[in-house]
Amino acid sequence: MFALTCAVLVVTLAATSRACAQQAATPQDSILLTVFLKHDQSKTLDQINEQLKRQDYYKKFPPPGVEIVSWYVMMGVGQVVTLRVPASRLREVNRAIE
Repeated sequence: MFALTCAVLVVTLAATSRACAQQAATPQDSILLTVFLKHDQSKTLDQINEQLKRQDYYKKFPPPGVEIVSWYVMMGVGQVVTLRVPASRLREVNRAIE
């Protein structure tokens, strides 16, 4: 019983210290921003990728210092991207998406 209690305590302390480290690494003025990228059904995938390459989209998005929290495809909507953005960098994210 004592060994089990110690193991649970060690796991709990490890999880707590990891959570504190993540909070310390996150700027206090950061926000979570969810972006919906709608599917363009009038173009083929090759046409869309060619346009993104011409616009250097993959170099611009996400801007440096912006963390991708999640990125997934939602049927009927498109791609849904959640970003952790320092509040002062919101304008850069907006420019990269436009």
